[in-house]
Amino acid sequence: MKLKTFLIINLLITSVTGFSATGKDNLDSLIKKGNQKLIAKYFSDKFASTVHLILLDKDGQYNEQEAAIVLEDFFYSHYVLSCTIHPNGGSNNGTQFFKGTLETSDEKFVISYTHRSIGNQLGITGFKIELKT
Repeated sequence: MKLKTFLIINLLITSVTGFSATGKDNLDSLIKKGNQKLIAKYFSDKFASTVHLILLDKDGQYNEQEAAIVLEDFFYSHYVLSCTIHPNGGSNNGTQFFKGTLETSDEKFVISYTHRSIGNQLGITGFKIELKT
């Protein structure tokens, strides 16, 4: 029964927001692999010229190339073992919120990001990785 309810809610969210599960699933897969170059492709200037990125002690607005470098530094230092990400709400403008746990070879982190869809393209507008307390 819970699965049926989840599928119905997911279908409603998809039809209302235009959200592509394929794009979100692909993004989750890239995070699990620590593939910073392809993750950075989601920081498209179609959504904003920069993305708000918070990775431990780095906090700022970055363009796609700068964000790729910051992500590369993080994933080079923290080899990803597992990652679980779940929907965490949305807004009227189509922004979706996600939050989860990122386990690496040396630490556990809380990961969260926001994204929006324009047409069939998915774009990240905010991305955060913090130490899990």
